Amino acid sequence: MLTTVLVSVPTVEEETSSAQPVLPIVQESAPARQREQPAKKPSKPAPVFDASAVTDELEEIFFEAEAAVTLINVTSDEALLQWNGDIGFHPASTYKLFIADSMIRAVEQGQWAWEDWFLGTSLGECFDAMIIYSDNDCPEAWLDEIPPDALTQRAAEIGATHTQLDWGVFSSTTNDMAVFLAQAYRGELFGSDGRTRLFEDMVSQEFRDGIPAGVPAGTVVADKVGFLEADLHDVGIIELPSGAFALAIYTEGSSWESIAEATSVIVSELK
Repeated sequence: MLTTVLVSVPTVEEETSSAQPVLPIVQESAPARQREQPAKKPSKPAPVFDASAVTDELEEIFFEAEAAVTLINVTSDEALLQWNGDIGFHPASTYKLFIADSMIRAVEQGQWAWEDWFLGTSLGECFDAMIIYSDNDCPEAWLDEIPPDALTQRAAEIGATHTQLDWGVFSSTTNDMAVFLAQAYRGELFGSDGRTRLFEDMVSQEFRDGIPAGVPAGTVVADKVGFLEADLHDVGIIELPSGAFALAIYTEGSSWESIAEATSVIVSELK
């Protein structure tokens, strides 16, 4: 234990397993003979996620808004829900996860170090501010450091094929964001140090009225929000007793309360 939209990049308008003990072998003194084995109880079937029922509830929750929701079981990589998952939205600050991926890989490849001076501070502090407080200056400055189409190419490489993150063209989907989250959580996009840094920052990020507000108390949620004008988005990993799940919710004309309610509906099906 996620239609291409032609818009300009926002400036400052949006939010600044334990091992089991090995038991000793006990020699039997009784004569060796075949013992009768108790009949095995039938195993409990795994719970089935009712995507149809969840979709009906999502349509009610978001009936006055444009919305999309994607849910992936991180372990099995099974897409449990893809409701409007290929509809393009401006990703708002959720695009910063792709910036984070770019920074982590630059450090892993030796091009940068977290201690390097960047934008009046260190690259590491810049990274943390971008994820925890959703600072805009850091990712925008990083976009000047990389090729214009680098983020779009990276998205395509990992299977997020409906994402464009070039200056002047910002669009993504909940399907693509859930794909990114699932691969990042499994450690497939970058090394363990980068993974730890990213997800610890996501757990610590200060905007908690969306997905985190829709889960039971004590549930670990590592998420990244985005809000810009009418767009309210939240994407993240939810760790439940039944496993880890990547959940991405994009909305236009909705509310944090509705995102939290949608999360609660989904989580109730995962218990």
